[in-house]
Amino acid sequence: MKKAATAITLVIFFLIMIFTPAVSCAKTRGGEDFPIKTETPKVILTLWNVDTFEGGYGSRTDYLSRICDRLTDKGIFVIVSSYGLESAEKKINGGVLPDIISFGVGADFVLANAQPLAKSDFVGGEALGRTYAEPWCRGGYFLISENPVNEHIDRLIVSKGNYNNPLCALHYSPYEAKETVVLDPLSAYVEYLKGGAVLLGTQRDVRRLTVKNKPFTAVPLEEFCDLYQYIAITSANAEKIPYAKSALKFIVENSDKNVSEIGMLPIGKNAQSDALGAYDTLKTDKTLSPFTMRKTLEELFEALEGGNAEEKSVKLENTIKHL
Repeated sequence: MKKAATAITLVIFFLIMIFTPAVSCAKTRGGEDFPIKTETPKVILTLWNVDTFEGGYGSRTDYLSRICDRLTDKGIFVIVSSYGLESAEKKINGGVLPDIISFGVGADFVLANAQPLAKSDFVGGEALGRTYAEPWCRGGYFLISENPVNEHIDRLIVSKGNYNNPLCALHYSPYEAKETVVLDPLSAYVEYLKGGAVLLGTQRDVRRLTVKNKPFTAVPLEEFCDLYQYIAITSANAEKIPYAKSALKFIVENSDKNVSEIGMLPIGKNAQSDALGAYDTLKTDKTLSPFTMRKTLEELFEALEGGNAEEKSVKLENTIKHL
């Protein structure tokens, strides 16, 4: 009898152990606060964000993630990752391709794997007459000074990233400098803070000074800009390409609305009310293709920095794209 009672007890115990989690789980998931989502995505896409120039503030990768989160309702799940220029190039050259890539000038290696897109009014992303990339946000160049900026500048500190060309923005403006000092972006900003010079900087420097609460004047140089962040499709999976095109279109159409959140400028009309609001984005009519070879970009900058008038003219004519 004792053995039988023990066996019955064990059976009851195991029945409790089996059914209790199921009951508990049913209670936890039963209310409206915990809906069960049974749908699976139609496709999973990878998106790499490669920053080739300084932004405003915040992360372009995080911003893209927030936009792409809204694509889950369309059955598209996008995994957004951040890559440096060199690491992205190395992986792509090794045969590892993202379905979508966000990039700027200097990432010339993207073109070899980019899928053609529908014809765009914005020709910056064209190559050989076909569209391969669309811009989704941008920056801008500014002459920054403690005092009003005269057309003849005594000393100009030029903030120069790896592949962007601020001297193009200066060339297409009414301003000229007697002396120029070219430094990397952070060094240029620090040098400007010492006083006595004008800074040829970007939206990032405007943000730095705004946060520092330091008085300044920012004159936008609007005619030329190569600070565009583009997006292209590089998927090696033909079945994913239609979904990638839908995702690209969604990102381009929705990125302008809140791009001020990360201190960047919109591709369309600029309605910002802060210091960046003085920049009229619609006045920009010259740029550099993001597919321009890096050697060509370097040669153009060298010509503008120290070349003669004829050399400058030839280099500009061969590289500038008119929007």
